[in-house]
Amino acid sequence: MDYNQSDQHTCEPSSSISSSSTFTSSTSSLVTSTSSSSTGSGISSSTVSSNENDTREKIQHHLKYNKTEYIILDNPNSNNKKSSVCWRSFGFPAKRDINGVPQKIKNFVSCKNCFTTYSYASNSTTFLNKHNCLSSDRKPNSTLSSSYNTSSSQTLITTYGQPKTVRLPDSHSKDMKDLLVRWICKDMRPFATVDDDGFRKIAQRCVSIGAQYGNIDINQILRSSSTISSHIHELADTERARLKNLLSLATKNGSLCLCPDLWTDSNRQCSYLGITASFVDDEYHLHNIDLCCHPFPNELEKALSRFEIFDLHGITFVSDRGANFLKALKRFQAYSCAAHRLNNIVKRCFFVNEKSKKQDDLEENVFTNDDELEEDIEALIDVTALSDIPRKALHVLQNIIECKKLVKYVKKSGINPEIKEYGGVSLKQSINVRWLSFINLLESIDRSFFSIRKVLANKKKTFAIEREVVQGLIRLLLPFKELLTKLQTSKTPSIHLVLIGIGSLRTTLSSFDMLLEYEKKNKIYFQEENLDSLDINSSNSIQEDEGLRFFRLRLSHLMEEMFSFEPIHYASNMLHPKYRHLKKTSSHDKNNCKYFIRQMMKLVIDQEKSSSTFSLHSSTNHDGESCPKKRKYFGEEYETGNVSDEYDMDDDELERYLCKRLDLTNLSDNPLDFWKNNKIEFPVLAKVACQIFSVPATSACSPLDCSIYNSNKEIIQSLPFRVDINPRVNSPGSSYARVDYGGRVTDFTLTIVNTIPTSIFCLDSLKSLTIEYGTSLTIPPEIARLRSYLTSLCLIEISSSLTLPSELFNLTNVVSLSIIFCGLETLPGAISQLSALSELDLTGNRLTSIPVTLAQIFLLRTLVLNANPGLLSLDNLQGTQFC
Repeated sequence: MDYNQSDQHTCEPSSSISSSSTFTSSTSSLVTSTSSSSTGSGISSSTVSSNENDTREKIQHHLKYNKTEYIILDNPNSNNKKSSVCWRSFGFPAKRDINGVPQKIKNFVSCKNCFTTYSYASNSTTFLNKHNCLSSDRKPNSTLSSSYNTSSSQTLITTYGQPKTVRLPDSHSKDMKDLLVRWICKDMRPFATVDDDGFRKIAQRCVSIGAQYGNIDINQILRSSSTISSHIHELADTERARLKNLLSLATKNGSLCLCPDLWTDSNRQCSYLGITASFVDDEYHLHNIDLCCHPFPNELEKALSRFEIFDLHGITFVSDRGANFLKALKRFQAYSCAAHRLNNIVKRCFFVNEKSKKQDDLEENVFTNDDELEEDIEALIDVTALSDIPRKALHVLQNIIECKKLVKYVKKSGINPEIKEYGGVSLKQSINVRWLSFINLLESIDRSFFSIRKVLANKKKTFAIEREVVQGLIRLLLPFKELLTKLQTSKTPSIHLVLIGIGSLRTTLSSFDMLLEYEKKNKIYFQEENLDSLDINSSNSIQEDEGLRFFRLRLSHLMEEMFSFEPIHYASNMLHPKYRHLKKTSSHDKNNCKYFIRQMMKLVIDQEKSSSTFSLHSSTNHDGESCPKKRKYFGEEYETGNVSDEYDMDDDELERYLCKRLDLTNLSDNPLDFWKNNKIEFPVLAKVACQIFSVPATSACSPLDCSIYNSNKEIIQSLPFRVDINPRVNSPGSSYARVDYGGRVTDFTLTIVNTIPTSIFCLDSLKSLTIEYGTSLTIPPEIARLRSYLTSLCLIEISSSLTLPSELFNLTNVVSLSIIFCGLETLPGAISQLSALSELDLTGNRLTSIPVTLAQIFLLRTLVLNANPGLLSLDNLQGTQFC
């Protein structure tokens, strides 16, 4: 990214050195820095080096955000005993030439920690020795009283409330690592325990209590297991009371959807009923909460009564098509789970009815018929017998069975480590309750194909699997995998994806050419050596296998017969501003969709009228008596005013919405953002949108599963766009990553994308993440997975109205946060949870105020608020370290 493009997005303070009490403000520019004051003859705020194009600000910016081209070189004399101590933190900035060789930029020095850059025209280092990073190194245990310009040596009580960043001695760090390892090994705990957010919160609270009371006995803080177990019920009652208010309001607004599900514990032979609630609140945020999990004898009404939910007629349900749920929910508004339906289609495609169990080779089916057998479908589609399947299709089934047997053998014999030594990956098992596990099994075999062959050859085992068949099955099932992954979301609406996804899936399966076209557009799975099969020139030479063609046509037929759209699927697309005109939909379906939405609008209007009528009849004066009636006058009964009994203003909302001109480039993928911003213009339609988008596409929303990746390389290969690895020069518009010698991704820059893939949050060693120049992007809640290592997060022009998820504030190790030209309107008070934050850049947003909780971040030294025209003052920060 060249400088001309990024100069307006500078992420560093406009002045490197300023007084701790200095505050500069104007209508368009607000910048404050809480660094300690220092002066020196070698410092100049606008000094120009020997190269006129190089300035201190530009160099500092490139060192932060263009690390592939700009680096800091060590002073060759830094190891000299007579050398100044400042050279431990300072070096000379350099830019790589076309050959990748660093070329020193003359007359400048830069800090290796914070990248602050100074002009350096002499040999004096006095001013460098006063730099903040050096001061913190010398006094790791000093209090923060200097930030408040106080000469008192007494420790401030506020230092007990917020943790600070210090550099512990190596001996203390080693002692802590030894204790953790001994605890994990002795008590047989998972290694991931130390990364648990709850564990770290408990440890932090213990440290804070110790800072206030001194070195106290830990038994005075931690309670016994019996005490904790008894306290669960008290805390559960508190949380239920909080949920009751949320669920009551959602029920009143008609935006509550319940997703019941049944599952069985095969060990205890006991069935359980789980209930998940999905609803949209008054702030147009979607919530997904697991309410309860009860043994099955507790019926649905009894399970919900604990949350004071008694009347189920105003609630929407989403469930699978099990006979028990179909019968139980027949009286209520219920929809089928789209993910269950797709899973059953794939299972039905490969399920064969064995009339004879004598054929050992085909004794094990691809899928077992352990799920619900839907009676309405049994009458339409016959289960194909083995004798009716073409020979080529039987050959495909034989390969699938061999794949399952292979994985079973590898797991039992424990040779996965040997496969990985030959460059392969761990083989994945196919599990009935995990919908995507079958394609994961095929993918793992294909990626380790040659490694498996070498390992089995050493053990003198046969290997009767054809890679072309495996790759063909992956090609066939990949569209299902992508759609199921998209549908299983809990933080953003998903019901509108059903119509789009199923329509795209039917089109993809209609012909082999369309399947290849889908594969080229979604170049996700195949490794570098197999990418030729996805390229434009080679795709024309691929011929469809007859056996795979049989299953493609069977899947296409099952999609038409087993999946039917409900009115809510059309309505969700019409109320999504990006898809509101229902492209590729018949006029009949469009008219039915409008009728469905108008019926919902009428119910909302009737409910509001009944509420206002009730409020009118129940109104009384201060003495408890009814308000006196207003005296009628001549002609009053004929007046119409602004209300028409025949032509209600709200009836036109739908047409006005459909005719409204919208800037599609600035629309968010989350439709609730649109309705939040337009609820005044379309008040009734906005409430209908909340009701519709509270219904999820699936009753089973799965969290991000990082266990399917064996390395950072696999995560990068899974992304649906090109990623340059350690480039010497960054290509414009290309995403790139910096990988260390251990194969771990430490820096990642995402450029010009339509969505943020959640798989990047499985990069467990990521320290710096930059996302720039997107289109109405939404930050996924899975970003909280990066809390252990991420220290720098930069968001540049990714949305016109960005909303920060609450999970972002779990990134407690972030030192630098930049949100630049993203249309941010509100900075949540939870920003104070980022206790390690040192630099905060909010340039080019639409902020009108700054939360006072910002003053609780004691390590914050730089706050940049340029180009926020609505931010006229910071009166609420008066009396803090900023004002």
